[in-house]
This record gives sequence, structure tokens and C-alpha cells, in this order.
Amino acid sequence: MACILSLAFFSSFKAAKKLPGEYGQWKESSCYKGIDFRVKCAEYNEYAKKYTWYVQIRNRYQASVHLDLNLAPASNPSDKEVAGRMDIAGGSTANSAYYLVAAGPNQEVEVYIDRVRIGVDDASPYYHCDR
Repeated sequence: MACILSLAFFSSFKAAKKLPGEYGQWKESSCYKGIDFRVKCAEYNEYAKKYTWYVQIRNRYQASVHLDLNLAPASNPSDKEVAGRMDIAGGSTANSAYYLVAAGPNQEVEVYIDRVRIGVDDASPYYHCDR
């Protein structure tokens, strides 16, 4: 669970198992001390043959945070589901778009937070790990 430097810093986190339809416990980011997250597994999508997952991101920084967020089954991290860019005001919580992931409610998922920028807009330099 360490940050890896490629073009930008990114970190991944395993989310604990939880009951279907309920958010799990808040998890602290291992890379960004002001970003927390939690996940929940909703319904099964028959068409996609995957489960619908949601993520909440809590920004404890004073400034706005801009980040990429992806999910993948812990058993197959290369099978990432990309939702896109999120903008979260300072001191607030935001819900992500949904993800279709091949992991059910009794399995773990990996949450990937990548390309983090902190500031008024999404044009500031990428923020590096502060843990």
C-alpha cells in the first residue's frame, strides 16, 4: 500500500468487506493524510455480470481536492473500472459515480486514488504524498 511514482503518484487501498447496501468504515489514505474513503456494494447488474459499487471520498484538507478514482476487485487489480475525475470542496464529502466491478459484497475491492491536485482549480501541480 505504498505510493508508486510513474507519471503521477497513486495509491491503492483495500476496502474491508461489508454488508450489501451499507457503506463500510472510513479508511485513511496511506498516501494523503487529508483524504479518506469508504465503499458500498449495491445491486448486481445482470447485463454487465458485475456488482455496482459506490465510493464516498472525505476531504479533510481546507482546500478543494481534484483526483482520479478507480475501483478493481482485490483478486484482479488489473481489472480497473474507471469513473473519471472528482472535485471535492475543502472539508466536505462527495459521492463518486458508480462502478461495475467483478467483486461481490463479501469480497474486497481496491480503491485507486491518482493524479491528486489540491487548490482552487484543477490546474495546480500534482500533489505528492504527504504521509
